Amino acid sequence: MINQRAFTRATREYDRRERRSHFYAPVANVMRSGFEDYKLKTRSFLRQRLTRFGETDEAIWGSRESHHKNFEALLGIGDVTNKSILDVGCGFGDLLDCLNKFTISSYSGVDISPEALAIAQRRHPGHKFETRDIHLNPFPPNSFDLVFASGIFALSYSLWEDYVQATMSMMFGFSRIGLAASFIERFADGSEISRCAGPDDVLNLLSDLAPRIKIHGGYAEGQYTVFLYK
Repeated sequence: MINQRAFTRATREYDRRERRSHFYAPVANVMRSGFEDYKLKTRSFLRQRLTRFGETDEAIWGSRESHHKNFEALLGIGDVTNKSILDVGCGFGDLLDCLNKFTISSYSGVDISPEALAIAQRRHPGHKFETRDIHLNPFPPNSFDLVFASGIFALSYSLWEDYVQATMSMMFGFSRIGLAASFIERFADGSEISRCAGPDDVLNLLSDLAPRIKIHGGYAEGQYTVFLYK
């Protein structure tokens, strides 16, 4: 049974109709676990990478070229011109390097790593960055035209499927048009710390969240992007 009192507190920004909508149903799992162990693991992992590699692209995994291939894939969701953008798990905010080719109405970057956000602020002054846990402090429905998420599902986790469903449903709810999120099918270096899942597996997890879902792959080895449209 869902702890309705806790569920209502966590979703108090949503009106009654939106809370009952099908794409918020997995949020119940957030209330049972909070996924705090995954968030602690993510923060620890990023701190270790920053200590080892410093303020470089390798700290966030991969080269600048691989990052930009991933960002360009995210932008394949559709026209971003004059759109408001939410970047979840924004890291150093480098999605802006690709977005700067367009005229967007606004950009907001959120992450659970204050260290990464400090770097983002230095690299991209004038843009809005915020330390924010979207499960505990969600945005109201339809707050942004498009929502992007790169690399936030990359680490292995015992409740990975629940985490993906809950997080994708919340992010999709924040959007007016759609959501683009990256996933790993396999790691080229055989890394065991990552969580890999094939497109079919992810589609099965997300099939009830959106009326239209599209998979985009082929731009980088072992990676693909999922587009969810309203």
